[in-house]
Amino acid sequence: MITVLVFLVKIVLAKEVFISDNETDNLCSANNNCFRKCCPKGDALVGDECHNFYMPSLPDPLTAYFPSRNDYFLISGNGNFCSKPNTVPLYFMTPQFRFLENAVQILEEEDQPILQYPNFCLEWFVENGTSEATLGLLACLSTTGMKTYNYGMIISMPFLLATFLVYAILPDRNLHQRALMFYVLTLLISYMLLVTINLSENINRPWCEIFGYLTLYFFMVSFFWMNVICFDIWYTFSGGRGFVGSKRTSERKRLLLYSLYAFGVPLLVALLVLLLQSKVLSESSEHNPGIGINKCFLGDGWPNLWYFYLEAGLLVLMNIIFFTLTALKIRQVKKETSMLKHNDSQRHSYEKDKQKFNLYVKLLFAMGVNWSMEVISWLVNWRTGNNIQYIWWATDFFNAVYGVFIFFMFVFKKKIWKLLQRRFNWKKSQETVLTGTSPAPSTSNLYNNKIAMN
Repeated sequence: MITVLVFLVKIVLAKEVFISDNETDNLCSANNNCFRKCCPKGDALVGDECHNFYMPSLPDPLTAYFPSRNDYFLISGNGNFCSKPNTVPLYFMTPQFRFLENAVQILEEEDQPILQYPNFCLEWFVENGTSEATLGLLACLSTTGMKTYNYGMIISMPFLLATFLVYAILPDRNLHQRALMFYVLTLLISYMLLVTINLSENINRPWCEIFGYLTLYFFMVSFFWMNVICFDIWYTFSGGRGFVGSKRTSERKRLLLYSLYAFGVPLLVALLVLLLQSKVLSESSEHNPGIGINKCFLGDGWPNLWYFYLEAGLLVLMNIIFFTLTALKIRQVKKETSMLKHNDSQRHSYEKDKQKFNLYVKLLFAMGVNWSMEVISWLVNWRTGNNIQYIWWATDFFNAVYGVFIFFMFVFKKKIWKLLQRRFNWKKSQETVLTGTSPAPSTSNLYNNKIAMN
């Protein structure tokens, strides 16, 4: 995704200031300050593209920063905003910056970052349908970390898909397996949408907004399905009665309620974000979600906090609370050894639920650690102006390959392999080939199959 950082200066420039003495950077010397023009001579930025633009001559505002026109060079661009490889132009709205020697300093940012030549360019920014223009600055930031994150998500995709397909063909899926399927599927869709946004160079604004809101929605849905899994495990251990009827009927009704929660609440969140962006907050507000404005997903800074990380953090906290309560319940049940020793069916049910709990504890731990590191890295990069983002490339990558962990934890298991054999009668077919007859099922085999289904 090409996101754009715009530093707008609330002063009007003369067109002549963009007339360079040469078309290359070779004229830049130690005795002069060099600045790059983003577009070719005579062009200005309309939207995110260079177009020919005419305006009457006005005073040169750079003379306020430099005593003489000979003190600096302004090199005409060719429309390639960033000259270095693996960089993209990023927009960030702020009205104040000042020129330094071969550099510019952003005054409105808390840390007042300094951008060195040639990592930025100057240009007219013209609003569509108007003749008004303001001096703007495009800062070029590295995309190495973004590429690392994309590669991680791309690696995760086939593993998430494999996990979903394996559980989709398993016989007699229970409630937890269905919830896991929804979690994996929505996480897969989220990754696909985000990678599409990040790797697409040109997406028109309507489609950009659609992709942005869908990405936000499906990420939220995946978080809520993880919350459903954690709640249901706690509910099971707490002795919840569920609905009246058979176990299968009760699970279906619970799944319906869980689906309304996991798909419905994120929809309300997405609609609230849409309302805030379109009706409540101005486009220049730092709290505006910014979906489809300067980039397809949420804007940097406060929008990421208010509309993504805050919700994700609250859900992870709720999950930790549910698992803590469940662990305390398990500890209580373990003390009731006399009851378990005299009731094999209850003991078997307890052991089975305990194994399920331990499995999802691993999933929550991985998710909690991953998203905790994600939030920390985002916060540090935000407050430091991405100056040390390379430190977090490893954690971002491992967060992105989360799908690989899910696959090996839930699919790469002997029990799942046996269920697949049972589903396709592989073992029976092999025995038929070896013996020439179909073996009669023994009592022990029937018992083992029953255990595997649970």
